Amino acid sequence: RQEYLNKRQSFVNQKKYPDNKLIITWKGKMLFKNDEQLAIFEEDVEVVKAGSKLNCEELEITFNKKNAIQSLTANDKVIIIEQKEDYKSEIEADILTWSANDKPAELEGKPFAKVKLGNKQLSSPKIMVFDNGKRILANDKGNLTIAPGDAPGDYKADSGYIYLEWQGHMEFKRDERKASFYENIQALKQGMNIRCDIFDVYFDENEQVKKIVALENVYISSDIIPNLEGLGTMLTWDVLDNVAILTGDPLAELRKEGSRTLSKTIYFDIKSKQVTWDGRSQWQIMQGDVEKTVDEATEKAQE
Repeated sequence: RQEYLNKRQSFVNQKKYPDNKLIITWKGKMLFKNDEQLAIFEEDVEVVKAGSKLNCEELEITFNKKNAIQSLTANDKVIIIEQKEDYKSEIEADILTWSANDKPAELEGKPFAKVKLGNKQLSSPKIMVFDNGKRILANDKGNLTIAPGDAPGDYKADSGYIYLEWQGHMEFKRDERKASFYENIQALKQGMNIRCDIFDVYFDENEQVKKIVALENVYISSDIIPNLEGLGTMLTWDVLDNVAILTGDPLAELRKEGSRTLSKTIYFDIKSKQVTWDGRSQWQIMQGDVEKTVDEATEKAQE
C-alpha cells in the first residue's frame, strides 16, 4: 500500500510535433472532467517539456476540442526553469496563469513573484511575461538586481552590481536591450546613490549593462566622495568608461560641505573619484546668514 501511495502517476499530452510533448507527473490525486475538458493534478506536480520544467502543488489544465492545451493555472510553490541556447530563466511564484490565446504568463506572489533571467533578478507582486521572456512587465512596485557576471546574486556595493527599487511600474524589452522603471526610483551602483522618477538601463549583446540614464528630479549622493550631493534633470552614466554626466535645466547643482556649484554640466569620474564641470559656472557658499556667490568665469578672468 505504501509503495503504491509513494508511486508517481504520469500523464502525457502530445500533439503532432514531439517538441510539444508534455509529461506530467504527480503524487496526489488526478481528476479529469470530460464535459469541461479540464484536468486537475495535486501534490508534488511536475511538468516537463523540451527545454523547460514546471513544479507546483496544484495544476489545472483546460483543453480545446482538438485536445491541445488551452490554458494552465499552477498554484503553490510554483517554480519554472527554462534553458535555451542563449539564456537561462527561472520563475518563482505562488500563482501562474497562462492562456494559449497570445496572452502573457501572469505571475503572482506574496510578497513577491520572482523572475531570474540571465544576470538579472526581478521581484514584484505581479509580473507578466510575454513571448518566453522577450518582454516583461510589472505594473507594481518592485526591485531588480543586475550582476556584472552571468548569474544573478546578492547585491555587492563594490563589484559592479546594480540594485534598484521603484514604486510605479517597469518594462523590460529583450530585443531592444532596454529596461525602464518609473516613479520614486532608488538605485545603487559602486557607491553612487541615485534617485529619480524615470530610470533607463541599456544592455550590450552580452546582457551586460552599458549605459544608465536617470531622468526627472534627479538626485545623487556618493560614498566615494563623502558629503557630496548633486541635483539635476538628467544623469547619463557610461558604464564602460565609468563616467557619469549630470545636466540641469537651466543648471545642475553640486553640493559639498556648505557650498554649492551651479553648472550646465557636471562630470563624475567614478574610477578616479574626481568631479569636474565646464561652461559658465557659479560657486556659492553660506557664511552665517549671508550667501556669497562667485562667478567662476569672472574670477578666473580677473586672475
